Amino acid sequence: MSRRDPGAASQAGGRRPAAADAAARAGAIRRRAPAARRLLLLALPFVLLGTSGCALWRMIAGETRPELTFKEVRFAGWSMEKVDLELVYVLDNPWDVPLRLAEVAYQLEIEGRRVIAGAPEAGLRIEPRRRQVLSFPAEVRFLDVIPTARALFSKDALAYRASGRLGVKTPVGVVALPISRTGHIDVPKLPSLDLSTISVSRRGVAGASLAVGLDVTNRNAFPVPITGLDWALQLAGARVGGGKAAGAIVPPGATRRIEIPVDVNLASAGQGLAALLAGRPADVALSGRLGLGKVEAPIDVRKRLSPR
Repeated sequence: MSRRDPGAASQAGGRRPAAADAAARAGAIRRRAPAARRLLLLALPFVLLGTSGCALWRMIAGETRPELTFKEVRFAGWSMEKVDLELVYVLDNPWDVPLRLAEVAYQLEIEGRRVIAGAPEAGLRIEPRRRQVLSFPAEVRFLDVIPTARALFSKDALAYRASGRLGVKTPVGVVALPISRTGHIDVPKLPSLDLSTISVSRRGVAGASLAVGLDVTNRNAFPVPITGLDWALQLAGARVGGGKAAGAIVPPGATRRIEIPVDVNLASAGQGLAALLAGRPADVALSGRLGLGKVEAPIDVRKRLSPR
């Protein structure tokens, strides 16, 4: 029976770890091959673009990226019933390559109610190292947000919230830029009303003809159309007449007077008409509805007036 040389055994045992190491190195090289190919593909644009390759490297490394900055909110087309609102953003392209809007997801809420709003179209090109102004317009109809005129005009302002995102297509993929903005929209102010004058234009055995002056003051920075007035008149608490009066256009900050003619029956007018005919003051009350374009507002004005 032969004996194995101990030295040979130790050499054979030493060769097995060396073979295992070689196999491991080969496996590691195979695993690194895809990563090396990817690195080569990323490096290729640097060679082709020359100096702009540095900018591309910063782009890939995330050192620079497009920025979306809020600029302002614009209001236009004011009326008692609506306002045109436009949120303006600036998109900054810091790179040497053009960008495009790949997607636009945007919504506008007024007092928690979503309203229809416009946005830039996908595909818009942003030139290298340029800034592009982006507009998000919307028409806000006040009564779509607050259904009743009384509730609407009891508020000073309405809260708005803009949200969403832009997807900007870049050489390294689509970059998502968030949109988030909150603010307030002033509610138009109802005209202030004042019973300014009352006069007796005709006297008769059965009654008299009166003329009541209603002053309408526009407290807004835009013209307000008075499209009509449905009215009822009281003298000393007794209803003496009613009807419709013609309207007027009231410029910003101005006051216009609406003359309301009233034929009053002496038997139904009571003490109020008697006081006016005698030249004494009387309590006058005017109620009804004031037409302001497509908006109607209730009115109730009272004052003690002396006849002119």
